[in-house]
Amino acid sequence: MKILNIEVEVHWGYSIKVASIGKSQPALYIPPPSTLVGAISLPLAKNRDMGETLSDGTTLFNTLSLFKRVFVNSACKLIGKGTYWEDINRYIISLYQRPGRRSDPNYRFNAIPTGKIFVPHQKIRILYLIDEKASIEILGQNWQAEIIISAWEISRLGNKESIVSVERVSLNDALTVKNRLSATSFYFPNSAADIIDGDGEFFYSDFWVNNYEFGKEAQIERYVVPGYRAPIVESSTLQVKIKGIAYSNGEDIMIVNT
Repeated sequence: MKILNIEVEVHWGYSIKVASIGKSQPALYIPPPSTLVGAISLPLAKNRDMGETLSDGTTLFNTLSLFKRVFVNSACKLIGKGTYWEDINRYIISLYQRPGRRSDPNYRFNAIPTGKIFVPHQKIRILYLIDEKASIEILGQNWQAEIIISAWEISRLGNKESIVSVERVSLNDALTVKNRLSATSFYFPNSAADIIDGDGEFFYSDFWVNNYEFGKEAQIERYVVPGYRAPIVESSTLQVKIKGIAYSNGEDIMIVNT
């Protein structure tokens, strides 16, 4: 296993929709794993002249389903402070109306609150756990260089307006952490570790666990996010007892399920 380390600067912030929300559009406080995989898969797919979909002859899959075998886990933390905000935006909603209303101008638009996290010029540190065998199978023998090039080409985290600039990229061996008692500032699955720091600040967040198959509903998994979400958004360090597997790049620790 390898760990890809990326540090980005956020231009203004990011907006990533909370899982399983309909008309209302609150935002997640921190980019989830699915967003992180999507961020690096976009330049990787473009560099390989790949489209957005794959097919096994009977089912359509998002191209991310291929790269998810390479980036088997991911996590991030915010370096700096931000705040949550919701704007009222004008959205076209006629397509969601019943057939009799769709052509009626009175039901064409609506005002919908849209959440976003303002973190101008703050940084986010991202860790990707990479499966070397899958990387060779999918990307070939030159997979390390290809991944590093794509990492430098990451341009956003979240929607198209959530622009970032990459400042640092490195690829290290993933060292297994043998000590069951450890500390991390990167979010992790709730089932992968127990919190032992009674005074540690954290909150729970539900993230998509997506198989990227069209027409199939994604599952939701609860994560522990070390840090604060109100009145400011900020990462912190949490003392934990590891139940899953923890990997280190020599500096940071990420915890995953077995």
